[in-house]
Amino acid sequence: MPDIKANSTVNAVLWTTLLSARLAVADPSAAKPAFDPPTVRSPAALVAAAADGQAFLEWNPGLEDDLAGYLVYRRVPQGSEFERVTLKPIERTTFTDTGLANGRACRYRVASVLRDGKESEPSNEITVEPRASAAPKVTEGPADIQVPGFEAIRLPRALLVLFENGHRLVFDIDLARPRDWIAADGTHLL
Repeated sequence: MPDIKANSTVNAVLWTTLLSARLAVADPSAAKPAFDPPTVRSPAALVAAAADGQAFLEWNPGLEDDLAGYLVYRRVPQGSEFERVTLKPIERTTFTDTGLANGRACRYRVASVLRDGKESEPSNEITVEPRASAAPKVTEGPADIQVPGFEAIRLPRALLVLFENGHRLVFDIDLARPRDWIAADGTHLL
């Protein structure tokens, strides 16, 4: 082996590289990297929304060439084991779980599955609590739109839609388009 003095970072790196190469020739298992990347990655960014007796799930797609699909798991109630909801892998990156009890929280996670059956580690977990929601209240008539810093606009014919969360949509009937969306805190979103 060459005479290398490890008196600098560069020499230390060279020495380590030469030593690793010599060990790899003597013992091929010594050249194996310390990190063995997974052959199938977990689905990323699982998000959910609740509805009346339903949970809507969505996640980012996997990039593996031999991806068969995804398995969805649910845990109800908290503390119990996760059970598989999908009987076989689904190909899409969305799933709607129906027939759920309103007011009862469910916890979800998703796993990627390759064609050979290998399953990834689970995705992030997300909690959803299905709930009944009221239909928005819709009234027809004139409406005033007042955005701070601007003059008020009077719409002679408008639909006013009031949502359960306090948001309000003003739809201009004559132009056939929304004109304002006001959050519960008064922020104008359009």
